[in-house]
Amino acid sequence: MSCPTCTAIQAVLTAARVPRPVAKSLSRSAPVRRLDKGLKNTKSARRVIGVSRRSLKLSKHLKETNKKARKKDGSFKKGWTQRRIMQVAHKCVAKEMK
Repeated sequence: MSCPTCTAIQAVLTAARVPRPVAKSLSRSAPVRRLDKGLKNTKSARRVIGVSRRSLKLSKHLKETNKKARKKDGSFKKGWTQRRIMQVAHKCVAKEMK
């Protein structure tokens, strides 16, 4: 039985008109087997997205602005909306980032 890597390499070599016995021995050589084993043991690379400084500051300012804009029972004070909270928080972040 051969691994998929060995089979693919053998197919490429035979397509390049390398004699079949040579292609077979090259495709099943120790370096190719090591490569295949290494590929099986690695996890797929995943990009980890960290939290940006801007989003951390936005979170902080949203908490502060929410405290200012809400009553003790949790409803909005007069003149405040969720839209205004977001606008004020974004504005504070923009000033801080300058």
